[in-house]
Amino acid sequence: MFLLTSKSHTCFYRYVTSGKVRFVEKYVHNGAETGMVLREMAETYSMFIVGKGRRGDCLLTTGISEWEECPELGVVGDFLASSEFDISGSVLVVQQHR
Repeated sequence: MFLLTSKSHTCFYRYVTSGKVRFVEKYVHNGAETGMVLREMAETYSMFIVGKGRRGDCLLTTGISEWEECPELGVVGDFLASSEFDISGSVLVVQQHR
């Protein structure tokens, strides 16, 4: 989980309200919907910031994780960076150090 401090929260939302940055949350039910939503978003946005969680079975990435090329990027980061996924934007993968 990524938490914004009140100072960073204020700074982040300053860019959101000016239209320079957009924060989007999409709710999906399975791996197919996850892939579909990511493809739709790739047509609109030029930068993706995704988190890399712990390994494990997750209904939301079923099917996507089966052909993972770069596990160090996480399932969603790998999907976005894949050569089969035509994206012209950038992908930033964030992982909490433990």
